[in-house]
Amino acid sequence: MARSVREVKALLEAAGHTLVPYRHLNLEYALVELVIRGILADGATTLLQKLEGSPVDPCLKAQIVPYALPIWLKKTFSFLLKPFFTRASVVLQGLCGVGSIPDLWKQHAAVDDYIQETIAEWRKCNIDALLCPVTGPAYNHLYCGKLTSAASYTLLFNLLQFPAGVVPVSTVNAEDEEELKHYKRRLSGSVGQALQTGSVWRRGLPVGCSASLCRGRTSCACAS
Repeated sequence: MARSVREVKALLEAAGHTLVPYRHLNLEYALVELVIRGILADGATTLLQKLEGSPVDPCLKAQIVPYALPIWLKKTFSFLLKPFFTRASVVLQGLCGVGSIPDLWKQHAAVDDYIQETIAEWRKCNIDALLCPVTGPAYNHLYCGKLTSAASYTLLFNLLQFPAGVVPVSTVNAEDEEELKHYKRRLSGSVGQALQTGSVWRRGLPVGCSASLCRGRTSCACAS
């Protein structure tokens, strides 16, 4: 993923674009408090009702199981996991939903505030388009449901309501597989293990990059 971004960056610079480094504002807060709580504002109750009585695709089972846990149990697991698996803890907290109608209105206002803050930051940095990695190489069968946390690479643009697109720019090669053996794992648990062992993808599968445009801006300088 990093290699594909570097290769596209080099092509853009060769074409005359100016690239500057950029880091998303308060990313964990945005993904957990604004995205996850917003999508599952009622604690996933409506989603589970829609699935009731229907067969569940094997790809979805890994994420449906925690949705179905009672809210008190999600909060308990979140508290117990916090010292050991911080990411899992905050995600479980987000799966509890918003809590009440007044809180939902506050959450909507917080989303709008975050959008405006991000637009202001892009203008401050004079950024017109953002070059980003995406979820990863195309996954092997059934792995997309096991690694939904990787959707965070692109979910942010749904929250921001910025136009964005993904294109394949490379494929997994032998050097990538060799480098993966020495990669320092940043994700704990089964997700990190699957990514580290390479069981998620195989040589030859496509690797993409995404580009997002800020609303109201039309020129084409990019940020990496």
